[in-house]
Amino acid sequence: MGAAWPGMEELVLCPDPNDGQGTPISRLPHVATAFPQIRLLGLYFDHLDPPGPAGDLLPEIQFKCLRELHVGASPIPSGDTAAVGLYLASLFAVGTKPSIKAEASGARSNSFYGSLASEEWKEIERWVHRTMRVKEAVMCRLSSH
Repeated sequence: MGAAWPGMEELVLCPDPNDGQGTPISRLPHVATAFPQIRLLGLYFDHLDPPGPAGDLLPEIQFKCLRELHVGASPIPSGDTAAVGLYLASLFAVGTKPSIKAEASGARSNSFYGSLASEEWKEIERWVHRTMRVKEAVMCRLSSH
């Protein structure tokens, strides 16, 4: 079974956990490495884990095929929409502009009463898309020299 993992295109891991435990957002490069063909990724993020550094727009490890990131009812990691947006953009390959969806799902979708940070995730998606435009412009400029 594990041999097929690199070819996996969809992976949703507990987007709305009952215990509030989430995946540290800083672990996303590990997911990108383990699942290079992933197109849809669903994760619930740990609200205490800060995003990694976003200074490198072209890190060695990136999601090359990702089209959708479902964050379920995740709170904003460390509460910083700009930092999360810049960090996520650094992990997305040029030519991709994944959509980010924040919504309670599964069994909890009808009974979710928590604070859903959907507006904040929309702001993060805007940060990602703006940063991706800059990233693409830089790559275009570099390739013309």
